[in-house]
Amino acid sequence: VDNVHLTTEIEPSVLAMSDVYIAVGFNNRALYYRIQSIEEVIKASEHDYLSTITELQINSQYAAAFMNGRIQLHMIEESEKHSEERHAIMFPLADTNDGKILCYCLTKDYLIYGTDKGILSFFHIDEWHVVNKFDKHKTGIQRLFSENFGTSVAFIDQKGDGYLYNVFFENPNTIQIPNLPSGTKSILWETSLDNEWIFTSYDSESITTYSVYRDSLKGPQIMFVGTTRLQTFGSVPLLLNGGLLLLLDASGKIVQTQLDTYGFLHESNDQEYTLDEAIDRLSKAILMKRYEDAMFWAKQLNDSNEW
Repeated sequence: VDNVHLTTEIEPSVLAMSDVYIAVGFNNRALYYRIQSIEEVIKASEHDYLSTITELQINSQYAAAFMNGRIQLHMIEESEKHSEERHAIMFPLADTNDGKILCYCLTKDYLIYGTDKGILSFFHIDEWHVVNKFDKHKTGIQRLFSENFGTSVAFIDQKGDGYLYNVFFENPNTIQIPNLPSGTKSILWETSLDNEWIFTSYDSESITTYSVYRDSLKGPQIMFVGTTRLQTFGSVPLLLNGGLLLLLDASGKIVQTQLDTYGFLHESNDQEYTLDEAIDRLSKAILMKRYEDAMFWAKQLNDSNEW
């Protein structure tokens, strides 16, 4: 893995990174650096905010700075391609009654935020207005986690319960996440297109896998798949791709591990496994809609009772 080295003008209290920029912030100030190459990182812009920023998120064009229940969304580098009114905007909007913002997520296309009034609001950056709002949750939304496209959002409310909202779900728009551990720290979505509609939750000891069914005879459902113990206590999961989990361990090193719930991927004829392990892998492959893998394990079992 190539490393990008950057010496900043300030000692940051908040950090953010995208495929184009690195952002560092302290108090009410943030500096933005453009990644030209592995060898060259240059200062692109500097912004001062109305109050102390406690979180920064950035994409390839915009930054979203969080400060005391409000978010300022602005271009990192102003462009003549966009009108001046699209350079910056403050949330919540003045003409709304959304309440105080508690959490947010900036994707390529959307700024999504949750409030203490149980509102989820979706602001489309290209269209420059709110395109969707969910206002039926009864308690405040404490944390939210969007998949890459911004159409599915997992969130944890102020009672500690977890839910999934999707713009395509109908009556209800949200479904509760089953078996969500009480100490859940965060939720991580699969980034592999072969594993769409898979997400995980994690606490300090384990990571739990879930599979989302948009369509079933019972309507949208979330299926509990299983749990993997983290090898090092306190590790922080960073990225999940095809069952391979990248983590930051307590010493600051990036390590990787394969989730147990993806055991069905190890499909070698020479592999030794017990009957119970084969049945478990078949079951998990079906739960995660990996039907080619399920067929492999069904053939290994050669038992019509398990098909």
